[in-house]
Amino acid sequence: MVIPDTSFIAQILLYSAGFEKAKKLAKKIISTLQLAEKTLFRQHYDFGLRAVKTIVGIAERIRLQYHGIVENELSYFLSD
Repeated sequence: MVIPDTSFIAQILLYSAGFEKAKKLAKKIISTLQLAEKTLFRQHYDFGLRAVKTIVGIAERIRLQYHGIVENELSYFLSD
Protein backbone atom coordinates (compact mmCIF):
# COMPACT_ATOMS: atom_id res chain seq x y z
CA MET A 1 0.00 0.00 0.00
CA VAL A 2 1.30 3.45 -0.88
CA ILE A 3 1.25 6.26 1.68
CA PRO A 4 -0.16 9.47 0.16
CA ASP A 5 1.99 12.60 0.14
CA THR A 6 -0.26 14.74 2.32
CA SER A 7 1.90 17.84 1.94
CA PHE A 8 1.63 17.72 -1.85
CA ILE A 9 -2.11 17.04 -1.69
CA ALA A 10 -2.59 19.97 0.70
CA GLN A 11 -0.55 22.17 -1.65
CA ILE A 12 -2.75 21.23 -4.63
CA LEU A 13 -5.93 21.84 -2.62
CA LEU A 14 -4.65 25.25 -1.51
CA TYR A 15 -3.68 26.23 -5.07
CA SER A 16 -7.12 25.17 -6.30
CA ALA A 17 -8.69 27.29 -3.54
CA GLY A 18 -6.86 30.35 -4.86
CA PHE A 19 -3.88 30.63 -2.52
CA GLU A 20 -0.64 31.92 -4.00
CA LYS A 21 1.67 30.76 -1.19
CA ALA A 22 0.23 27.26 -1.07
CA LYS A 23 3.54 25.49 -0.55
CA LYS A 24 4.32 27.43 2.62
CA LEU A 25 0.79 27.07 3.99
CA ALA A 26 0.77 23.33 3.21
CA LYS A 27 3.98 22.85 5.18
CA LYS A 28 2.45 24.69 8.15
CA ILE A 29 -0.73 22.62 8.02
CA ILE A 30 1.12 19.31 7.80
CA SER A 31 3.62 20.18 10.53
CA THR A 32 0.75 21.23 12.82
CA LEU A 33 -1.10 17.98 12.16
CA GLN A 34 2.07 15.93 12.75
CA LEU A 35 2.64 17.71 16.06
CA ALA A 36 -0.97 17.08 17.08
CA GLU A 37 -0.64 13.42 16.09
CA LYS A 38 2.44 13.03 18.29
CA THR A 39 0.96 14.76 21.32
CA LEU A 40 -2.70 13.65 21.24
CA PHE A 41 -4.21 10.20 21.35
CA ARG A 42 -4.46 8.82 17.82
CA GLN A 43 -7.47 6.66 18.59
CA HIS A 44 -9.73 9.66 19.15
CA TYR A 45 -8.67 11.95 16.31
CA ASP A 46 -8.12 11.77 12.56
CA PHE A 47 -4.97 13.53 11.33
CA GLY A 48 -5.00 12.22 7.78
CA LEU A 49 -6.31 13.53 4.49
CA ARG A 50 -9.77 14.15 5.91
CA ALA A 51 -8.29 16.64 8.39
CA VAL A 52 -6.22 18.31 5.65
CA LYS A 53 -9.30 18.72 3.46
CA THR A 54 -11.28 20.18 6.37
CA ILE A 55 -8.54 22.69 7.24
CA VAL A 56 -8.16 23.79 3.62
CA GLY A 57 -11.94 24.19 3.36
CA ILE A 58 -12.00 26.38 6.46
CA ALA A 59 -9.07 28.43 5.15
CA GLU A 60 -10.88 28.93 1.85
CA ARG A 61 -14.04 30.09 3.64
CA ILE A 62 -12.02 32.54 5.74
CA ARG A 63 -10.32 33.88 2.61
CA LEU A 64 -13.65 34.32 0.83
CA GLN A 65 -15.34 35.88 3.85
CA TYR A 66 -12.60 38.47 4.36
CA HIS A 67 -11.84 39.63 0.83
CA GLY A 68 -8.94 41.89 1.84
CA ILE A 69 -7.17 39.36 4.03
CA VAL A 70 -3.55 38.73 3.21
CA GLU A 71 -2.31 35.14 3.12
CA ASN A 72 0.24 35.89 5.84
CA GLU A 73 -2.62 36.93 8.10
CA LEU A 74 -4.55 33.80 7.18
CA SER A 75 -1.58 31.63 8.11
CA TYR A 76 -1.99 33.06 11.62
CA PHE A 77 -5.38 31.36 11.82
CA LEU A 78 -3.94 28.04 10.61
CA SER A 79 -0.87 27.65 12.82
CA ASP A 80 1.97 29.27 14.77
